[in-house]
Amino acid sequence: MVIDSQSCTIGIDTTTRRIYSIGGLEAVGTIYSASPCQDQRDFAGFFAALQVEGGNFAFFVSVEPLQPASLLSEGLREIQTMLDTIVFEIPELEATDEAE
Repeated sequence: MVIDSQSCTIGIDTTTRRIYSIGGLEAVGTIYSASPCQDQRDFAGFFAALQVEGGNFAFFVSVEPLQPASLLSEGLREIQTMLDTIVFEIPELEATDEAE
């Protein structure tokens, strides 16, 4: 999704650190929204980041439309159901000799 910041007011909660679950692991993030938008639908969502075996992962998710409110709640539940299915498979990297 592309956010056209000229036609939307973007809000990010910078005061509250929220804990989310991604693939059964704890992730840290916060909520954001874009509204009122003139050329696209208003939307809201959250982003969350975590480290797994030395790798950094960030997930940005959103729901649209925001009205009625039941669609937002239902959409966020569906997103959480998808995030619960994520499996992190981090391949082991082999050390290599540096070329001189």
